[in-house]
Amino acid sequence: MNNTKAREIPCEVVQDLIPLYADNLVSEKTREIIDEHVAQCPSCSKAVKDAKESFEDDFICESVEYEGKSVDYLRKVRTSSRKKIIAVVCITLCLALLLAGFKLFVYGSPDYGYTLSISSDSPGEYQIKGTLTGSAAVFSRYKVKATEDGGEEVIVYSCLTSPLNRAGSFSIDCSVDAKYLDVNGTRIMADGNIYNASLAQQLFDTAHPYIGDMPANNDLALALGISNTTGAYANKLHTENEPYGWQFVFKETGNIKKQEEISRKMELYAPVLLALVGNCDEIMWSFADDPENAPDEPAYKVTSEDASKLLGADVKSFAESPERVMELLYALGL
Repeated sequence: MNNTKAREIPCEVVQDLIPLYADNLVSEKTREIIDEHVAQCPSCSKAVKDAKESFEDDFICESVEYEGKSVDYLRKVRTSSRKKIIAVVCITLCLALLLAGFKLFVYGSPDYGYTLSISSDSPGEYQIKGTLTGSAAVFSRYKVKATEDGGEEVIVYSCLTSPLNRAGSFSIDCSVDAKYLDVNGTRIMADGNIYNASLAQQLFDTAHPYIGDMPANNDLALALGISNTTGAYANKLHTENEPYGWQFVFKETGNIKKQEEISRKMELYAPVLLALVGNCDEIMWSFADDPENAPDEPAYKVTSEDASKLLGADVKSFAESPERVMELLYALGL
């Protein structure tokens, strides 16, 4: 296109189209015409240049604004997420502290350290009283739990002392509705008999078949608590010939009253020893100034036959189970 053609299109028309031209919104034919006009017209050329620069600036500003909004949005998202995380952590810690406090000062945990007494005003109904031995423990609650062999167990719970609870003693009214009711080692049977279940289990665990096993003999005597009531003694075993026997020699020669007291205790201990030492058929005891060098001939003797007559059943049969040991202890008043 020559200068004549360029002037044939008024500059006003070209300049009206320049915004669309700068934004690439005109047809190919219109673009060619404007290109030819601008090439020949300095004023329109400058207008096109200014329009393009203005368009680029607007685009950059819009992009920056968009990016700024994106950054602000991401910051808001991160801040919101951080606040939510902090809130969740704080709530979790508060709940954990509340639960810990509830368990320590209200709910409590099983406690077997307490003294116990049991009384009954009517058949099958019992009042269980106890006092916790822990200095910082107070009574929280109790529950009755069924056992696998058809009985029930009273479980006492204690918690830490607080302004709301300072009671270290408790009283529980209950009935025996099952085969038995265990309370901290004491067993109340459905028929009303009360046994020391804890002692019975200990004794059952120390039962052994041979009188010649002196360490096992000592474990049994220790579980039965013989020395606690009789004082120190020496052991002599009679195992050369049957019947095999176990002799206790006490250093009590001048105090007849003390000897009688020891003998009464040994008459109760003897059936237990005979029951739980398989091949022992005689429990003997005597008194000497020097127990280690005492003569073999005993002053007192209880045989398996004597014990069986006293109990009305074969004394060896009481070693069959902890329950049978409990029956033996109850029959002897131990």
